[in-house]
Amino acid sequence: MIFYWKSSRFAKDLLKEVENSQANVRFSKDDLESLGLVIDGSVSRWTIDMKDSISESSLRLIRVILAYVKSIYKIDLTGPDFINQFAIHVSRLIQRLRDGKSIQNPMANQMKAQSPTVYECAVLISHKIANYVGVPVPDNEIAYIAMHIGNAIAKQIEDKERLRTTILIPDYQGKFLSIVDQIEKNFGSELVITKVVTTESAVENDLDLLIAFTDRISTRVPSVQISPFFTKNDNRMLKNKIDEIGNEKRRRAFDSQIGTFFDQRFFTISRQLKTKEAVIEHIANAFYQAKVTDQDYQKDLLAREQMSSTAFGKIAIPHSLTMKAHSTKGFIYINPNGLTWGTNRVYLVFALAVRKEDSKLFRNIFDRLSDVMTEEKNIAELVGSTSYEDFLGRIKEML
Repeated sequence: MIFYWKSSRFAKDLLKEVENSQANVRFSKDDLESLGLVIDGSVSRWTIDMKDSISESSLRLIRVILAYVKSIYKIDLTGPDFINQFAIHVSRLIQRLRDGKSIQNPMANQMKAQSPTVYECAVLISHKIANYVGVPVPDNEIAYIAMHIGNAIAKQIEDKERLRTTILIPDYQGKFLSIVDQIEKNFGSELVITKVVTTESAVENDLDLLIAFTDRISTRVPSVQISPFFTKNDNRMLKNKIDEIGNEKRRRAFDSQIGTFFDQRFFTISRQLKTKEAVIEHIANAFYQAKVTDQDYQKDLLAREQMSSTAFGKIAIPHSLTMKAHSTKGFIYINPNGLTWGTNRVYLVFALAVRKEDSKLFRNIFDRLSDVMTEEKNIAELVGSTSYEDFLGRIKEML
């Protein structure tokens, strides 16, 4: 047994009450132990020392997983609250894998299609767990990992994309404090307010946005002027400006990367290849001949597919679990008639080969492609591309 921790009195009483009040609910010993940990870690304020709750080997695995996620995705999941809950989940998962059990997740396909970045991170975590246990992690369990880490990842991605903002109020008096508070409340997930200033000379040049309560501005920093009353119209203008700046930042970043990442040598429109295996072989041969990857790239792509299909609806983004390419490149394959990719019918394939040094680029490309490809109309438009130049023009317009 991995768990050997005893629940608090509060947790035991709560779980007993659930069983007594629900005729069809009876918890197993393992469920009582793991649910007791969850309750004591998040509800009862009971202090948990994971060293006394989870085996040392499991804790070492969790440290390896979190370091791995940080190295690939630049996301830090080492907060104590997250680690406690994640340790419980991983320990229970390991026990299920060793017992040959799995729990169903009816949202697995939906999560993969709607949150590809989070799901891909869950696949990387599952890869480490599978190596540790020596048993593959099924899609249903991968989806539960994605659910577990989703909020933490989404929050950090959101934080990284927030715009650095200063508020300029020429006559900064107490009456404006409520407006600053309202801006923070309405746009806290999109803005980081670095400071509130009373003179334009105090405005830094490296800001993403200046919010000004005056119409006399000479700075080159992108700005929006609002009234001292912060009306509905002011709120709408600020929202539009935030969206405009955010979209432009993402577009500039992607434009600077996509032209070199997807180069014309690795672009194919063809109806000839009709299966996942045929397309992967075609892509792997092209990359190997161009010295982008070694000969084992094809094997690496298939190994990733065995863990969980890289098809998201009508597209697929095959890539290796290890970043060992000689250069970072992408391959675009379009089949207007579609091809068989596991249980999916795929029309557009983005294959990624990445150097370890370019892990941040991998995430940027993967995230942006995933965002675009969650819209079926975007896929249809890209599949209708007639050339490499036409394709790049279309995808840039979508960002």
